[in-house]
Amino acid sequence: MSTPERLPGSREEDAWLSDGQLERCAPAEAEPFQAPVPTRMVSNGEYMPHPQTGKQKHVEMRVKEIADSAAKKLGITRRQFLQVRVAWPRPSSR
Repeated sequence: MSTPERLPGSREEDAWLSDGQLERCAPAEAEPFQAPVPTRMVSNGEYMPHPQTGKQKHVEMRVKEIADSAAKKLGITRRQFLQVRVAWPRPSSR
């Protein structure tokens, strides 16, 4: 990765991280798998996020497996399934 420029309005301009730390971070939107629930720590630019834990990796793997299975039954892609609001957890009603 090249040294990011701190352009006005960019995430780099508003970060408290050093240039070296910014080089090791990527925006959450750049993650290849966008889960409906967080499966890793992200940074708002004030601190370095912790690496993904084994438990978080396991949760991410299970979300993928469950979404793949459900999507296959519906004849759609995992991405399409996860974008459908019905696939997201709902708060229980009391």
